[in-house]
Amino acid sequence: AIFCATDDEAIGCLKALAEARLRVPEQISVMGFDDKPFAPHLSTPLTTMHIHSLRMGRMAVRRLIHLIEERSEHAGEALLKTLVPVSLVERASVADASATRMPPRRERLTSVT
Repeated sequence: AIFCATDDEAIGCLKALAEARLRVPEQISVMGFDDKPFAPHLSTPLTTMHIHSLRMGRMAVRRLIHLIEERSEHAGEALLKTLVPVSLVERASVADASATRMPPRRERLTSVT
């Protein structure tokens, strides 16, 4: 499976896979990220993650207002980790995992000196 950072990248990936004569999702799954308006209209509708951009924008504005109002000398130094909600949009570019049977994986041991 290939997980692309954006839906635009996923389109390029789908094109390259088609040129290589690989069938999506029968031979390989492809997933995008950001749920662009064109995603459901591709020849193979793209499975993607929907970003709740309005909510993300509100979170950013609240944080910025907080930093401005705080005006402390260390306000810009604080590391902040924010989790932004996303949701899966299932379409046709990803195979059903329960229907896919992978051959047993053979581990390869490598010696590092």
